[in-house]
Amino acid sequence: EYAIRLRNPHGVRVAVALSVDGLNTIDARETTAAGARKWVLAPYETVTISGWQTSQTDARRFEFTTEARSYGQALGKTGNLGVISAVFFKERVHIQTSNDSAGRRAQAPASPAPTEQSSAAAGQNEKADAEYAATGMGRRTGHAVTQVRLDLEAAPAQTVNIRYEFRPQLV
Repeated sequence: EYAIRLRNPHGVRVAVALSVDGLNTIDARETTAAGARKWVLAPYETVTISGWQTSQTDARRFEFTTEARSYGQALGKTGNLGVISAVFFKERVHIQTSNDSAGRRAQAPASPAPTEQSSAAAGQNEKADAEYAATGMGRRTGHAVTQVRLDLEAAPAQTVNIRYEFRPQLV
C-alpha cells in the first residue's frame, strides 16, 4: 500500500486535480485537469490521500501491483499506468467593490479529506520483472469527504508529475 501527500505551498486555498495511472482519484475518470474533480486544501495545508474515493464516506487503498491486476486494466484505461499527476489551481481572490455582489462562485467540485499517513512500500511479486508497475484497489477504508464549490483561476499554479516503477525496471 502507499499514500500520496499533498501540500499547498500557497497563501490561498487550492484545488488539486490528482490522478493515478491517468485516473482521477475521486471519480476514476480520464479528463483534463481543469475539468477534473479536485481535492481542496486550505492555505499551507498538507493532506494525505490514501486511496481511490469510492463514495462520500469510503475509499479503497492505493496498492502497487502489476499492469494485469491494476485498476486501470479493470476499467480498460491503461494509457498512463505508472504516472501520478497533481495539478494545483488557486482559488480566485475576489476584491469587493461597491458594485460587486459577494458570493458568486463557479462550480469546481472538490473534496478535502486528510487521512492517516502511510509510507509507500511496494510489494513485488514474481511477475514484477516482466511487467511495469501500476496501482490497484486495496482494502476498504473510511474516508469521509465533502463537496465544496470554488471559483478557480483558469491556469494551473503548479503541476507535478511523478513516474513510478518496480526496482528492476529502474535499475
